[in-house]
Amino acid sequence: MASLLGWDDAPIAAEVQAYGDRVLAERESQTQVEDLAADTARRAAAACGCVSSATGRFSHR
Repeated sequence: MASLLGWDDAPIAAEVQAYGDRVLAERESQTQVEDLAADTARRAAAACGCVSSATGRFSHR
């Protein structure tokens, strides 16, 4: 898919890193007792700036 999008190594690495960050944040959210704490943990992946908090879509800078 990356070749169809014209991505080189940098956006591919960013995509893989962002995915790993989202997985870790989701796992962390599942350990929380309260919904607010779970949402905060889940949003940690969006804080990196790779994922738009409004759309959930990636933006490779």
